[in-house]
Amino acid sequence: MELEKINLLEQKISRLLENYSSLKEEKSCLEQKTGQLEKELREEREKGELLREKIQAAEILEGENKRLREDREAARQKLEGILEKLERTDFN
Repeated sequence: MELEKINLLEQKISRLLENYSSLKEEKSCLEQKTGQLEKELREEREKGELLREKIQAAEILEGENKRLREDREAARQKLEGILEKLERTDFN
């Protein structure tokens, strides 16, 4: 009877050790996976920041381009006005 209890206890301890070993392995895998995911997250955040910077630069360039187009149009209109005055002027 005592021997049966001891054998049963040994089996339980053996299963407990197996479970512990399995959980320890799983923990190690999860830690590695967590590290990889954290690395990927950092990389994606860096990419996002670069994209934000590029978008901001593009918006600045769009604004500058609009201003230059407006300046060009204003200069064209002034030049057309000057040419019209010159055409109406009689140099004789």
